[in-house]
Amino acid sequence: MNTHTHTHSVFLALLAAFGAARAQSGDAALQRVQISGQRPAEIARADVHAGCPDIVNSLQDALGGTVLRERAAGTTRLQFRVKDNGTTQVSASGGPIAYRLPLRRAVAMLDCARHEDGQLFSVMVRFTPEGEAGGQGNTGTHTVALLAP
Repeated sequence: MNTHTHTHSVFLALLAAFGAARAQSGDAALQRVQISGQRPAEIARADVHAGCPDIVNSLQDALGGTVLRERAAGTTRLQFRVKDNGTTQVSASGGPIAYRLPLRRAVAMLDCARHEDGQLFSVMVRFTPEGEAGGQGNTGTHTVALLAP
């Protein structure tokens, strides 16, 4: 028998004897190890036009009256998920508070391409009432525009 085989056999014999001794001593319970952590944050897509091609016109139509009535300029961060069953998990933060609920409702009604995996989108929505910089002057119109996040 060569030295390597002999060493391996001795090691296995010692391991078996140690295991038997631990089992007989009543200390066979294994210690519990708990591992915790977080999944990495999902990266939201900014190319919302790919999933919802008519989003700008839809938001302009749905929010036009609100922007005209409130006359508040501002930028709101919009996040939503597109799944098989439609647009879900809609959140709006920042910007004028008066626009958040109407914006969430408008996005919930969007006709977007369905994604089995539930694609997350994030965009900035800029509200500019008439007479503001970038608005349409005194024509009674307003602007709802998407910006890069």
